[in-house]
Amino acid sequence: MSFQTVPRHAPADVIKSSEWNIIADDLDYLNDQVESLKETLNETSKRQLMITCMSTINAGDAKEYAVGCKDLEGRTPMPLAGKTAKMRVKCSSNSLDADITITLRINGSDTSLTLTLSAGSPTGEAEAEILYSEGDELSIYVDASGASSGSITNLVIAIY
Repeated sequence: MSFQTVPRHAPADVIKSSEWNIIADDLDYLNDQVESLKETLNETSKRQLMITCMSTINAGDAKEYAVGCKDLEGRTPMPLAGKTAKMRVKCSSNSLDADITITLRINGSDTSLTLTLSAGSPTGEAEAEILYSEGDELSIYVDASGASSGSITNLVIAIY
């Protein structure tokens, strides 16, 4: 549907029903568009950007880190329900001699948002839509227990 222009009237004029129908149709159309936009905004606003950083991950480490923090072991309670779809990681250097896994956890349980960072690789990306509820505790589990030497420095994990 497209908008149709109707003639302007003075405040005391009577509007013909054919003109009023055009106005009513346009208002219905606009209302539908606003409702559709609200639904879209509600879906995208549930997605949050969370960045977690670790200064150093050593060979043999396997730790759970709070989401949205730097070098803080533990879990972060979520103030609102939401969802994630991607995880990206980047580090300054990776001298580990084995792959590591990085997993988003909810209330201490692994989710399907898991990334394997290859030995020596500075970047990685994974996708999986994960829903969480208000009050759920999110964390990042970094498992380098399979590595016998080396380390990762300045690991940044973005979840969105």
